[in-house]
Amino acid sequence: MADPTCLLCNSADETRDPLFFSCQFSSVIWSHFAYKLVMNLSPLSWTYTLQTLLTALMNRHWKFLILLAWQSKIYLSWRERNSRLHCNSFRDPTSIIAKIKLLIKNRVSTLRDTNSDFSTKAMQILFS
Repeated sequence: MADPTCLLCNSADETRDPLFFSCQFSSVIWSHFAYKLVMNLSPLSWTYTLQTLLTALMNRHWKFLILLAWQSKIYLSWRERNSRLHCNSFRDPTSIIAKIKLLIKNRVSTLRDTNSDFSTKAMQILFS
């Protein structure tokens, strides 16, 4: 039987909330982007964050960036978890944050040709 302990923090059982939000490893990553993109951080849970994302009153640039950060954070947290499990390879939260920033920057850059005003504004927010 597999060990139920979260591979990212080694303290909580590996369930959705610790894996993606409440363990120390995940909360450092999400807090960085939530703070940068001005979201209420408390409490750090899947349900609360999803509800906040769905009901947040923010302009489309901010909403696009926060949703992209959320999706990237989930994807890279799961990837880090699998890398630790299958490859015995470990990265710290800082490197995950850098990778998320790069993913967001690259995605916003792809909009430059089709929607340059949106892309420019999103980049300004991202690098402010």
